Amino acid sequence: LPAPNQWLRPAGQQVELPGGRPTSLRLTPDGRTLLIADRANLRVIDAASGELRATLGASGGHSVNGLVISRDGRRAYSSSPAHKVFVWNIDAAGAVTAGEPLAVPGSNPAPAGLALSADEQTLYVAASRSNAIVALPLAGGEPRTVTVGAAPFDLVRLGDKLYVTNWGGRLPGEGDRTQKSSGTEVRVDERTVANDGTVSVLDLASFTEQQQIQVGLLPSSMTTNRAGTRLYVVNGNSDTVSIIDTAADRVVGEVSVKPSERLPYGSSPTAVVLSPDEQRMYVALGANNAIAQFALAGDEAELQGFIPAAWYPGALALSANGQRLYVANIKGWGSLGQAERHATRQHMGTLSLIDLDEAQLPAWTQQVAENNRHTLSLAGLEPPRRGIAPAPLPERHGEPSLIKHVVYIIRENRTYDQVLGDMPEGRGDPSLTIYGEEVTPNSHKLARDFQLLDNFYCSGVLSADGHQWVDEGYVTSYLERSFGGFVRSYPGDADDPLAFSPKGFIWDNVLEHGLTFRNYGEAVKAVTKAKRADKPVSWTNIYEDFMDDGIVQDFEISSYSLVERVQQNNCDTVSGFPCNIPDVYRAGEFIKELKAFEETGDFPNLSMILLPCDHTTGLSVGYPMPASQVADNDLAVGQIVEAITKSKFWPETAIFICQDDSQDGQDHIDGHRSPGYVISPYTPRGSVSSTNYTQVSMYKTIELLLGLPPMHQLDLLAEPMRDCFVETPDFTPYEAVPNRIPLDDMVPPKEAMSPLMRFYSDLSDTLDFSEEDLIVEDTLNRILWYAARGEEPYPDWAIGRRAGVD
Repeated sequence: LPAPNQWLRPAGQQVELPGGRPTSLRLTPDGRTLLIADRANLRVIDAASGELRATLGASGGHSVNGLVISRDGRRAYSSSPAHKVFVWNIDAAGAVTAGEPLAVPGSNPAPAGLALSADEQTLYVAASRSNAIVALPLAGGEPRTVTVGAAPFDLVRLGDKLYVTNWGGRLPGEGDRTQKSSGTEVRVDERTVANDGTVSVLDLASFTEQQQIQVGLLPSSMTTNRAGTRLYVVNGNSDTVSIIDTAADRVVGEVSVKPSERLPYGSSPTAVVLSPDEQRMYVALGANNAIAQFALAGDEAELQGFIPAAWYPGALALSANGQRLYVANIKGWGSLGQAERHATRQHMGTLSLIDLDEAQLPAWTQQVAENNRHTLSLAGLEPPRRGIAPAPLPERHGEPSLIKHVVYIIRENRTYDQVLGDMPEGRGDPSLTIYGEEVTPNSHKLARDFQLLDNFYCSGVLSADGHQWVDEGYVTSYLERSFGGFVRSYPGDADDPLAFSPKGFIWDNVLEHGLTFRNYGEAVKAVTKAKRADKPVSWTNIYEDFMDDGIVQDFEISSYSLVERVQQNNCDTVSGFPCNIPDVYRAGEFIKELKAFEETGDFPNLSMILLPCDHTTGLSVGYPMPASQVADNDLAVGQIVEAITKSKFWPETAIFICQDDSQDGQDHIDGHRSPGYVISPYTPRGSVSSTNYTQVSMYKTIELLLGLPPMHQLDLLAEPMRDCFVETPDFTPYEAVPNRIPLDDMVPPKEAMSPLMRFYSDLSDTLDFSEEDLIVEDTLNRILWYAARGEEPYPDWAIGRRAGVD
């Protein structure tokens, strides 16, 4: 049961790829061997048996796309986010060895899709960040470059033409609304969401772009028929496949891939292949964990059924006889790299080997419907009923609620066991608890006074996708493919419009339905300036300035957002990252505005608050010890909840608290499991809920409370958090617990440290804490373990990739 509330019951044989998130898949011309490019390796697999014959390390990782094999099957090329192309030599027996990589010219070009020239003497490379195609002569000579659209992704050569999918469409012209994606301006709409997608057509003889063909959003993988007269283009953010006539270079057909036309967006097609007789088209649906099968007739396609895959299928191949389908599942089994006890970075991508059987298709189709809870999803589209009395949590979207205000608090990067594992009321492992009740008394008291959720999960892995799950309830293939190296962007603070769901953010849903929104630190950039030369910006100076009277006077603390609607509704005295500002200051700014709202009566329907300091800064000199930073975060949460529950808005307010992700932390059940809270007058106080809930469940529950429609398939199918509401209210306010440890227990000077502490402090100095997750998680987790547990051995099972610490 993965994080978006879907079941995984894939068809066929499953081959596990420990540590992998496969993004590209190719079958050698002789049909004997599969090559898979995943996050950090090239996998060599026997196509008949599924035996994993070899795992070859790919230094620098593999890119979002890019794997091609020569016609004779003796050489392969794969793209790396380290701005190079790996060369792989394949002998007659199918053994693979690494050759000398090819450098891709340009400033951080970020190679993606690859194609070979007709004589195989030139390798064409989609340089994603350069918005260009690079022609690399394989026998020596100068590379050539031609500009195409924004963020080219995949390449297909047909004769003397090269087709290129451009994730971001045409480069903007004068008067276009734009925002930057990885340094390039791309076209966006009023929500700051990318709204263009094209296919470039290159003439290879002159190496010039002839035109761009308009297709759907986030155009990705392509394939052709044998004659080369039709090109099939997957549009990841439009849930369609465009069919292009390659003689006229125009779109002649468009195929919807959703399981039902009643469903909203949310299938996320990622790859397409045709059967050898070209009577069938198979489309990988990343967000449905399925393969859609279509019957082709000219430029029309009829949906025949679905084949269940594992988590997020991202690449496809078919055997030469069309009887076996190979599916590379990017997320596979999720973070199950250990038999028990888990962390989110213990990736387990998979390969499915599926023997196609028309007689089995109806049962497979039913299985996909059950896995995705389609019956429940379609029922969720029923219109609101007339005359329904307001309820604490309505049954249908759009029905009235007793809750009028939602406060959505996002914290940073802790698992359940790290914080609440010491609570005997829940399923915890105290041996993994490093920030227990002594450090986080409010986190514990809130769980006891209101409700303990011991089966709540973050849907993402790290801040790049974690904040998208929090803010959108969805993550597109743009990010799911990027774990080989986030070379284009790391959009934890919403700074890449290509990363966003085409349906936008939760605040878009709020504002577009006539409600109000206020933001405190989420999706913003921080600006902190000193007003006095004798008091530079530092945690200590800001903390002391704030603590003396609750006002920061000597520093200018501000923020801005690249997302227009956030900027329009932003409290610009609250910043997100970095952690040089204590969370109690952020809480104070919210409480200040809450008191003003009590005077005016216009408390927003949705308030979002980022409290990031439980991320910590390790053992960096000039900052508090990690436990003190977590205690600061805990106190800020307690203060906010107390202020709301003592305000006049409390009878109509619900507070939701979650982590953006669990940052590769340790948990004995699942690395995604984390502290989550639903706090309202209708909370069943003193209870424990072990119902499986996720961030998308929380997202859906907020929609139900505010009378909003679902935005996509994942929030439509999500389980609302009904265990968290009862009919009879309890308006007793919360009393925050004072911190039990000092908030300003500082990391000592280097000269005062023991040798081991100095070692971990020096490691902290190698990490970049200026933004979310620029650090190496495994390194930081070891530092935090040492800071909390001293010389107690780090859990062996938690060791994934080595990160410079033994």
